[in-house]
Amino acid sequence: NENNNNNNNNKKKKKKKKKKKKKKKKKKKKKKKKKKKKNFRTKIKLQAMK
Repeated sequence: NENNNNNNNNKKKKKKKKKKKKKKKKKKKKKKKKKKKKNFRTKIKLQAMK
């Protein structure tokens, strides 16, 4: 039973990893947009400080 459970867990982990890779790509695109907004805000703050 332990061996079977381990094999099943390994198979599940491999499937999850493939799905995570696709999700990570989508998240990266969203993060880039957020970073641009943050940079834009910090630039305005820096200009206001000057």
